[in-house]
Amino acid sequence: MPLRRRTRPVHLLVMTAAIALVSPASGLELIPAQPLAAGVDGLPRVAGNGETVDRINSALKALDDSNLGSAMCGGETVSDDAGVSVSVLSDGPEYLSLLISAGGYCEGAAHPWWIEDVVNFDLRSGEQSDLMDLLPQGWRSNADVMDPLRVLYLGAASEYFLQPGKDQLQDCVGPYAKAVREGWLTIELAIDKTQHGLFMVPVGLAYVDSYCANSVVVPVEYLERAGFDPRFFDAFGRDSETVSP
Repeated sequence: MPLRRRTRPVHLLVMTAAIALVSPASGLELIPAQPLAAGVDGLPRVAGNGETVDRINSALKALDDSNLGSAMCGGETVSDDAGVSVSVLSDGPEYLSLLISAGGYCEGAAHPWWIEDVVNFDLRSGEQSDLMDLLPQGWRSNADVMDPLRVLYLGAASEYFLQPGKDQLQDCVGPYAKAVREGWLTIELAIDKTQHGLFMVPVGLAYVDSYCANSVVVPVEYLERAGFDPRFFDAFGRDSETVSP
């Protein structure tokens, strides 16, 4: 079964600290959420009124309900082993990007579960976005086994494993190759203003290979000449006016 697992994001060769549930820079006014249950963080809400704000907050409420349901394993109480944490990666001016890390064990399951999801909201429309429309034209499909997006992720992940004290690279070559060959490996994206880069998380590795599912952050500067849509760079506050819902 494919599984998403959070380890630590890497800024190419530099390990970075965990991201707290705080707004990384001035932008949206976010209302911190109360925990949904012990060990289960809720998602923040966007302050203000209007159709765009309502659309975003409605989607955030639905995500809260889904996360709580997963932590309860289909029952009436939260599993003792369950946990959900939320990090704000970007609070505008173009996108609200959130990282949701969750895991636990449901009685009777073959193994624990662990997922890492990113969710992006376009602050102009309030709609969720996978950010694929910001990529260069040749990067916008997972149909090609070795499309540039997979190559970018695999290159950054490989650099992480080549650091002193990390010896998983050889062990992960096989799982990566299998997931790519069989069409399972896809890459989810988010805007990460805290680490000033493109946040990438792999989806599709089998549970037994989940130790290879490292999130990485590729610096904006590395992507400047790759042909990204200008709005990608605006998302980091470059030469753009703040977009308010």
